[in-house]
Amino acid sequence: LHEKFYLDALEPAKHYQTISKDPESASNLLGIIYTKLGHLKEAKDTLQAYLDVHGDSGVVITNLAKVIAAEGNPEESIRTLWRALKVDPNQDNALIWWSAIHYEKGGIDARNSAIRKVAELHGSWRPQLWIARIYLEAGEKDKALDIYESVLSTDAASRGDALMMITGDL
Repeated sequence: LHEKFYLDALEPAKHYQTISKDPESASNLLGIIYTKLGHLKEAKDTLQAYLDVHGDSGVVITNLAKVIAAEGNPEESIRTLWRALKVDPNQDNALIWWSAIHYEKGGIDARNSAIRKVAELHGSWRPQLWIARIYLEAGEKDKALDIYESVLSTDAASRGDALMMITGDL
């Protein structure tokens, strides 16, 4: 996939979906390949079928938002992306995209406000780390440290990516 051999990956991805014990990753893989090939109906159907059977998954809904964007419906795509973030506010890919959308619309203040909105969602910790980084960049070290301490008091403390971001920022 990284080498863009999407057509070559299609049949193996279809087979993987039939044998995988991880239907979320299998559906995502197939949905992404369909999207890359421009087969948007198949991509949407694949991702929606997963959601219909297994319920909400932040990463599946994020990929569905990408399909909707590729269909040329940016407003519905943004609503769908927000739905994905409400399911899992710690998805790096979704948060990056959400932040970029708002940056393009209104610059750094809009981006920061959008990140703060995600940080208000239950269970979020990654947006808080982004806010701490914003404070560090603004020279407000104490505010950043307070956020890092708060995040480390949650289950995010056992996440390698959270610890890497904190140590990298500091």
